[in-house]
Amino acid sequence: MSAYFAFFGYLSYKLTGAGDAEGLVGVPVTARFFEVLGVEPARGRLFSAEELQPNGPKAALLTHDLFQGRFAGDPAVVGRNITLNGEPVRVVGVMPADFDFGSVFTPGVHVDLFVPVHPSAFQNSGNVFSVVGRLKPGVSIDAARAELDGLLPRLLRQYQDWGRVTARVVLLVVAIVAGYVPALRASRIDPISALRAE
Repeated sequence: MSAYFAFFGYLSYKLTGAGDAEGLVGVPVTARFFEVLGVEPARGRLFSAEELQPNGPKAALLTHDLFQGRFAGDPAVVGRNITLNGEPVRVVGVMPADFDFGSVFTPGVHVDLFVPVHPSAFQNSGNVFSVVGRLKPGVSIDAARAELDGLLPRLLRQYQDWGRVTARVVLLVVAIVAGYVPALRASRIDPISALRAE
């Protein structure tokens, strides 16, 4: 399991340096986020354990679009510092061209980069993480839901300062299609039948 900061749209990243200042959309992600999704960078590496710690070294993974657009596809940008919000941030890698975070997780939002975050950075901010995970071989979605249903009340008793927290297990493909249900229905396509056909 891993997670990304669900309200990343409220954060701001200003890139300065060579060329005009540019506002970017960045997504903070926790440890193993890309490993859980099965995605490797096209250039460079993923975040190190040190970078993922609270107050760790500043690092960023660029999307392919930002790499090609702002940096003209220059491979030398990997390993260099860029200036985000007035601070030096090391570019550790570039994601592949076919990895489109926005179309999968936040349709309509264009994402430019990813930064590491430790969950403790938002421990007093309420329900702000969207969690992704992989089912172990042989484990059904119903079994995962039953385990979460049993686990959540115990966690809420242990961490009473969480307040009202809910959680549910949804297949990623269902979560993706949910955003397109109105369009599918307008086209007279039953989204559930379409999923079953897959």
